Amino acid sequence: MTNFDTNEWQFGAIDKNGNVVSPFQAYENYQVELNQYQWEMENRYQEKVSLDDTFSECIYLNENIHQLHFWDKDIVINIETQSVIYADNYESGRRLEGFISDFEGGTARVLLDGMDGFSGKSICRLGVDGTLTLDVDNIWAKYVFADYWNSTIEIGDGLLFVPYNFDGDALFIDQEFYYQTGDLDAAYDNGFTLHTGAYYSIEGELVIDFPEYNGKYNYYGGPFYNGYAAMMITGADGLQYMTVIDKNGELMFEPKSGFEIAYMSKDGKYVTAAKNGTIAVFDVSGELLVNVENKAIYLRNTPYETDYMRNTPDYNVNDGVIRIEDFYVNVEEGFVIGSQWLSDSGASVTIY
Repeated sequence: MTNFDTNEWQFGAIDKNGNVVSPFQAYENYQVELNQYQWEMENRYQEKVSLDDTFSECIYLNENIHQLHFWDKDIVINIETQSVIYADNYESGRRLEGFISDFEGGTARVLLDGMDGFSGKSICRLGVDGTLTLDVDNIWAKYVFADYWNSTIEIGDGLLFVPYNFDGDALFIDQEFYYQTGDLDAAYDNGFTLHTGAYYSIEGELVIDFPEYNGKYNYYGGPFYNGYAAMMITGADGLQYMTVIDKNGELMFEPKSGFEIAYMSKDGKYVTAAKNGTIAVFDVSGELLVNVENKAIYLRNTPYETDYMRNTPDYNVNDGVIRIEDFYVNVEEGFVIGSQWLSDSGASVTIY
């Protein structure tokens, strides 16, 4: 923002007409104390939000809440109340690992490191007023969840897929109990057994397992959207197969080969299957709706790479429309937008 009085970066919100409606001038820095698993704010004082060279991005989290991500810290602000509701506190060792969910009904789930002043992960609820409440504090939250969620994998419909490992299950011991007692056998007895190739709830409960595939095939389940998820399976013939599963783990149709990758649309209505040069869109029952051939179609990601696991595809259906290079296909209505580009690109579109 530059004018007569200022020449610096500032943060604020704008409306659809480009008007600045909620300039954010300052934030409250504070110290915290842990009181029955709640952080209470004390010793507040005002500081200016400085969007310096360490500022990386701003993420909107619903309900007028924004996350300001810097290289070395995270700040979460409430535009409506003009206050900071969270700031990393390195003196106490507390650091925000990430938002598990957006804000809904006044709270959002977050993963914190150092919630209790010591090293260790906890799943908490952050309120729009800045209140932090401990939510999940078991072995799953402390030692397992962050490794699979924060690095690669997206949560969908409250479920997290743990990729299959041919080495079998993994056992995580109760490290705190062991440090306190020195009883290793009891620490193992109190531990957490992780079954790979399965979906877990945020609380660490095993929800969907696939014993029929374990030890036989490599497979990967994408995030659920409105009750459905895409699944990729490597068959006995070494080919990649794709299908859709429901929350009971049931296949919605027989796996189809000929594709390298598949994604669910975020409304849970369509699955997009692709390989270099080809994109096909199916409904959740496996009926083919659209097939596109275009030499410009190129896949950067494979089913087991990071971007696939976070559901950031090169091509996918959004609001019933899929973009393919220089044109769009309206999957719901069955027509091409920007058809003049088809002849120029040598692409062909078949709508069923």
